[in-house]
Amino acid sequence: MGIGRVLLALALTSVLLVLTVSLLLSLLTGREERSLFGLRAMIVRSDSMSATDFAAGDLILSVAVDPEEVEAGDVITFRSPDPGHGGATITHKVRTVLCDARGKRSFVTYGTATGEDDRLPVPSENLLGRYWASLRGVGPFFSFLQTPPGFLGLILLPFLALVFLQLLLCLRAIRRMQREREERWLEEWEKRDAALSRLSLWEARVRHFGPLESLMPMPSKGQAACPPQEHGDAKGGTALPRANVQNTKL
Repeated sequence: MGIGRVLLALALTSVLLVLTVSLLLSLLTGREERSLFGLRAMIVRSDSMSATDFAAGDLILSVAVDPEEVEAGDVITFRSPDPGHGGATITHKVRTVLCDARGKRSFVTYGTATGEDDRLPVPSENLLGRYWASLRGVGPFFSFLQTPPGFLGLILLPFLALVFLQLLLCLRAIRRMQREREERWLEEWEKRDAALSRLSLWEARVRHFGPLESLMPMPSKGQAACPPQEHGDAKGGTALPRANVQNTKL
C-alpha cells in the first residue's frame, strides 16, 4: 500500500508538471513577444533552417542575450527589419557581425537550407534572443493548445481532474487519521474499563469478606494472640518472670 501511494503521488506529480509546462509553453507561443525570464517559445513555420538545426513543425526556445555577446555562427531570433516580412519573428544563423561608426552592432543572417543572406541586416534593437533548444515535431500540438478546444480538453479539464483527485486523497487521509484516533481512544477506554473492573471486583470482595485483617486466623480462646517470649532451661521448663524470681529470694 505504501509503494502504491508513492507511485500514485509520483504519477500525479509528473502529470501536473507536464500540464504546467505545456500551459506555460502554450502561453508563450500564443504571442511571440511574450517571454518568461527571458525565455521565448516559438513554433517554426518554415524549413529555412532544416539543413542544420530545426525544421517546420518544431518548437524552439530562445533566451535573451546581450547584442555584444552575439558572434558569427550563432543562431539568433529577431524581428525582421524587412518590410516585406511584416515584422515577423525569424530565427536564422549569423554570418557576419557589423559595427557602424557609432559602435552600433547589426547582424547579417541567413537560412542554412538555402545559404542565402537575408535582404537586410538585423539591427541590435530587433534582437530577441539566441537559439537554445528545440522540441521536434511538437509544434502542431502546441498550436492546438492555443485553440479553445485544445486548451479546455488537454489542459483545463485534466488540471481540474487532478485537483479533484488530490482533494479526495486528502479527505481519505483525514478520515484515516480520525479512524486511527478513534481506535486509539477505544483501546485506552478498554484498558481503563478493565482496570476499573478489577478495582470494582476488589472492592466487592472487601465488602463481602471485610478488611484484610479479618481474613487472618484468630487465636483460640484462652490463647494469647502473640505468645510472650519464654525463658527456661534446656528441658523446656517455663521460668517465672524475673520480677517474681527476685521476690522469691527475699
